[in-house]
Amino acid sequence: MDAAKRILPLARRARIPLIINDKADVVFAVGADGVHLGQEDLPTNAARRLLGKHRIIGRSTHNLQQAKQASSEEVNYIGFGPIFSTPTKPSYKEVGLSLIQTVMDHVKIPVVCIGGIDEKNLPAVLESGARCVAVVRAVCAAANPKTATRKLKRIVSEFNPTDTGTGI
Repeated sequence: MDAAKRILPLARRARIPLIINDKADVVFAVGADGVHLGQEDLPTNAARRLLGKHRIIGRSTHNLQQAKQASSEEVNYIGFGPIFSTPTKPSYKEVGLSLIQTVMDHVKIPVVCIGGIDEKNLPAVLESGARCVAVVRAVCAAANPKTATRKLKRIVSEFNPTDTGTGI
C-alpha cells in the first residue's frame, strides 16, 4: 500500500491511470483508478461493489471460455495470455497467436494481449488481431527501457499508422 501511495501522485501528474494488481482493497484505500484481477482473485461483482462504477476493473483470461465469461461481467477490459511463454507466469501454458482473433471476435470489450511479447514477436501478435498489448520484460529487462519503449511504439505505429501510441 505504501508503494501505491507514493506512485499515485506521480501517475496523476502524468495523467496515467494507476491500476493495482490483485488488490481491490488497496485501490479503495489509496484512491487508485482501478484493479486488475486474476482468475483466482476477488470476484468481479465484489470488486465492483467495493470500487463503484467509475473505477477500472480488468480480468486476466487464459482461454476463450474465460474471455467470454469475463466480458459478461462488469469489467472494463480483459488481459489475454500468456501469448508466449514467460518467466513472469511460468506455470501458465502459452495460448499462442491463433486464439487472438477468435477472442477478439467474441469479446466486445478491450482485449490486452500479454505474455512474452517483445520487439521480435510484436508484429506477429498485431498481425494476429491484437489491438492492444502489454509488455513487461521487453521494457523492464531492457538495457535501455526508454529506447525499448520507443521501438515497441514504432512497431505499433507502423502496423497501424493512425494509432497514437496508446496500443502499447
